[in-house]
Amino acid sequence: MALDPRSPVIVGVGQFVHHAAGLDDALEPVALMEAAVGAAGTDAGLGAAPDVDALRVVSSFSWRYGNPAWVVAERMGLAPRELAYTSAGGNTPQTLVNTTSREIQAGQLDAAILVGAEAWRTRMRARREGAILDWAKAPDDEPPVAIGGDLEMTHPEEAERGIYLPVQVYPMFETAVRAAAGRDPDDHLRDVSELWSRFSDVAAMNPFAWSREPRSAEQIRTVSPHNRMIGSPYRKLMNSNNDVDMAAAVVICSVERARAWGVSDDLWVFPHAGTDCHEHPFVSNRDSLARTPAVEIGGRRALELAGTGIDDIEVIDLYSCFPSAVQLGAQSLGLSLDRQLTRTGGLA
Repeated sequence: MALDPRSPVIVGVGQFVHHAAGLDDALEPVALMEAAVGAAGTDAGLGAAPDVDALRVVSSFSWRYGNPAWVVAERMGLAPRELAYTSAGGNTPQTLVNTTSREIQAGQLDAAILVGAEAWRTRMRARREGAILDWAKAPDDEPPVAIGGDLEMTHPEEAERGIYLPVQVYPMFETAVRAAAGRDPDDHLRDVSELWSRFSDVAAMNPFAWSREPRSAEQIRTVSPHNRMIGSPYRKLMNSNNDVDMAAAVVICSVERARAWGVSDDLWVFPHAGTDCHEHPFVSNRDSLARTPAVEIGGRRALELAGTGIDDIEVIDLYSCFPSAVQLGAQSLGLSLDRQLTRTGGLA
């Protein structure tokens, strides 16, 4: 059966992790992006970043470039007709893959680079040392194309009670998951720490993980000076870690463009299906904190579109900012927690 030349394929991926010794050898986010994009081009067998129609950057908290895609393109000598920047959110990288795949299939794009980076570790180091970062800025007259819209995530009455940060919200999800399962707090803490220890073992084998030190379940659940309580029941090692300098990039294009570039077809990865859903943005308005209906609906629909079932999927990577996110995602998709649920080692 002949392939549709408009079928989207991922042909190259790149990651970059930079453990700077100090500010002198630190890299800003666009430099991290440049390294990741270069790695993706090499992975595709192209030797360098290819010419594309669109360069799309995932929202970053580390620095306000105005238009980071413009800065990356200038640094790399690229001239895409679209320079885009997404809204904030843990879902945006996957949404970007979905959106770009659909536009390639529709003939609106032939090729795109998707990239994101954070240099929060360096940003916080500079703040502690009282240093002023002389990082780049895009010209004011070069605004990016906006992809997505920011959601208002905090209800005024939630804000009045000091509930607006993930480290405050996700522990409530965890307590709700435990209560719905009827588990004793100590038993549940043991189960969660064992889950996170398994994620840690995967990170230890991942050359692009920020922290590659395997942690035992006992280390993860034991409060110590280096593992303080953040929001019960979460110790520090159970929380998402944003104290990193790292980047990732994807090159995605049509089958026709992949062939024109000469990319070997054994490198092609076909996105079969993708869905975008979200829970009610206000946590206090949800009828239950122990379920994620949007993941149930979106997961079911993605599997239907791909013509497969969850038991047929061999490679799983669940969003893992906190243990409750993994448990709720697995529950919504019909996955056992005994399965391998991460390919990277998670976000902790």
